[in-house]
Amino acid sequence: MKNFFIAILLTGFYSLSAQSFKAYQLYDKKGKTIETEQLVKELADYDVVFFGENL
Repeated sequence: MKNFFIAILLTGFYSLSAQSFKAYQLYDKKGKTIETEQLVKELADYDVVFFGENL
């Protein structure tokens, strides 16, 4: 019975964390978050786009 309760508890935690997963968080030059679709629209006319980290 104890193992069953632990399995139900772990399944619940797994489903909660899986729904809020974001692979990448993107920011504009002002530091505001930006959606991927908006970024694609803005960068569609460029031939080369560089991505990097701000340390």
